[in-house]
Amino acid sequence: LVPNEATIISILKICGDIGAIHEGKRLHIDIVNNALLEKNTQLGNALVDMYAKCGFLAKARQVLEDLPNRNTVSWNTLIAGYAEHEHYDQALSCLEQMQLERVSPNEITFTSILKSVANIGFTAKGQEIHSELMKKGYLESDLIVGNTLVDMYARCGSLHIAQEVLQRIQSREVVTWNALLSGYAQLGECENVFKTFEKMKEEGEKPNLITFQNVLNVCSHAGLVDKAQLYVKSMSKEY
Repeated sequence: LVPNEATIISILKICGDIGAIHEGKRLHIDIVNNALLEKNTQLGNALVDMYAKCGFLAKARQVLEDLPNRNTVSWNTLIAGYAEHEHYDQALSCLEQMQLERVSPNEITFTSILKSVANIGFTAKGQEIHSELMKKGYLESDLIVGNTLVDMYARCGSLHIAQEVLQRIQSREVVTWNALLSGYAQLGECENVFKTFEKMKEEGEKPNLITFQNVLNVCSHAGLVDKAQLYVKSMSKEY
């Protein structure tokens, strides 16, 4: 039986997941020999994804550039690969190239880019993306984008803006609050950590292990032993 394109896409995904680059390269040769990339963008995207996940980012970029029809998924795959392997500047350059080709970024694109921005502290680029997210209405419709934006501002030290973004998100969750708490904790802003924790509880959000980790870290650095003991008791009795 001859494997079809759906078979090959599934196998490429497996190669990427387990890092089986040699098998992936053999499949790539078969794909080229049978001219399959000329008529199936989804197959091309799977090939980009396989190389990116295996850490062969230059090859992933080459495959993408050779695709007859690149789409948003093609670019998202490469951008996510760059972000995953900490090539943050390359991820940002992909966004620029993508927009030059008039391929529209979506919420998945912006999530990967915001993570890259947070890791290099490029606040100005984050603000630019924030404006675009507002225009497209993603803050109201996509919680993951909202959480990532809060995290970006918090990690860049712009905590007042992170707080503003959090307030604009309609359906906040524990991840949203933890992003803000983590930012305050990193700067040692004890009172803001405690206030945010109480506000979170007032809104009915249940803290998790990461929440308490941030709170206890602040107590530790500030030498607040008694307060830390209260939180430990709360962890045991209430949660």
